[in-house]
Amino acid sequence: MKRTTVCLIVGAILLGMISLVEAQQAPDRGKPLSKALPAEVCAALEQYVAKVDAAGSIKEPERRAEKYAEAQKALTQVVTRKEQASLLEDALAYPKLVEQVVATDPTTKGFDELLDKRIKMRGTLLEACSNYTTTR
Repeated sequence: MKRTTVCLIVGAILLGMISLVEAQQAPDRGKPLSKALPAEVCAALEQYVAKVDAAGSIKEPERRAEKYAEAQKALTQVVTRKEQASLLEDALAYPKLVEQVVATDPTTKGFDELLDKRIKMRGTLLEACSNYTTTR
């Protein structure tokens, strides 16, 4: 009986240690490094998302549109210089989704789905730079 108890305790400790090691591993460790975005593009993408999110809190629609355009211009310059144009299409759709969320009354049916869509798109954009955010 003692031997079984000791074996169970040791097994539980080993499983706990293994799960901690696995949790600390990068989720995309099998991803080739050639697919990773350059650090400059990741920094620009993070700034872009932050600027678009911040612009969404501006009350005047004209000022929001100006801030969206400024953020898009800055991102476009970096992305085209680093030849990562495939990222641009999804990124440029993000302000439109933010604007839809801002313009929609939260009590409206379907607002939750719209908000979920915005959150997922934001996550998808930033996920492309998961290596960047974990190593800086």
